[in-house]
Amino acid sequence: MNIFYEGRFVQGEFDTENGIITEVRVLGEEKRSDRDYVIPGFIDIHTHGREGEDFSFADDEQISKLAVSYASRGVTSVLATTMTNDPVRVERSAEAAGRAVKRGPEGKEARILGIHMEGPFLGKDKKGAHDENFLCEFDKIWLDKIIEKSNNTIGIISADPNLKGSSEFIAEYVKRGIVVSMAHTGADYETALRAADAGSDHVTHLFNAMSPLNHRAPGVIGAAFDRQLFSEIICDGIHVAPTLIRMWFKLMPEKMIIISDSMQAAGLGDGTYSLGGMEVLVKNGKAVSPDGTIAGSTTDVAAEVKNVIGYGVGREEALLAATLNPARSIRAENRVGRIAPGCCADYLITDEDLNVKNVIINGRTI
Repeated sequence: MNIFYEGRFVQGEFDTENGIITEVRVLGEEKRSDRDYVIPGFIDIHTHGREGEDFSFADDEQISKLAVSYASRGVTSVLATTMTNDPVRVERSAEAAGRAVKRGPEGKEARILGIHMEGPFLGKDKKGAHDENFLCEFDKIWLDKIIEKSNNTIGIISADPNLKGSSEFIAEYVKRGIVVSMAHTGADYETALRAADAGSDHVTHLFNAMSPLNHRAPGVIGAAFDRQLFSEIICDGIHVAPTLIRMWFKLMPEKMIIISDSMQAAGLGDGTYSLGGMEVLVKNGKAVSPDGTIAGSTTDVAAEVKNVIGYGVGREEALLAATLNPARSIRAENRVGRIAPGCCADYLITDEDLNVKNVIINGRTI
């Protein structure tokens, strides 16, 4: 069979034991005549929900339902992503997601790797679909409470580097093993560079909810290039033009991360939904707030990988942006995102066109 190993397809095989890959054997070059392709399970490090559920309001049962839904689409690892919300609501969400991380995947569930806190430490000028009533300055006392309630499972905090004390905040939480990502910000180039120098090596949904790239004011986008920051991009064909997606893959293929930023409408049809408690209208697959602000997506990583390849990006580069690159960005590449000894046996069996036939998580076909 053809396996995706170390960034390319080869003929090979591998052994697993107790849900862990123990050995990989390369047998030769890729054979297009072989109908089975094996790739690492997709990873989504920025997703708010799908099929009617929202991580911001999910209890244990709803998180399990979400995990099953992701797995059904070939997404085997997820960062449960919360929105700006009432502080007590955020605490409850963190507790529930933290429990899911601790117990691990069961039955037909995807793996909840941790939590991505998108907000509330965001600027009002680029708030997007976040509730302005709950946006706030950095509050380390409250954040430490969240970290404790989550069983220390916060993986990413998306924050605005324009907020007071951002460099100190970034340095402290990066030192504690949390990725602090630049997000929802009108920060200029110099401010973004200071954030990067403080330890922020990640940008949340690049191009969206930030100042546009200007030839005299390159902003966060220019800083992302100069500092080679991990760059999340929503590749649904709505949020970012294919030209820019191709460009970023050319410029920074090793730092490209395909994310869905999906909300509860993903996997469902048009209609009125909620994103973090805010009303969202979906028409023809495009999600917007009542004021017309684009608000999350209705896609998933498996569909986006195909989009990206359709835009002219190489198959291997697209796959890396949905597997190894997101794993590297959250320092989880020794657990997920690769078919390699020591990694979780989370992988997909597909055809040559990457249509998913089987999903395997922890070595179990689900």
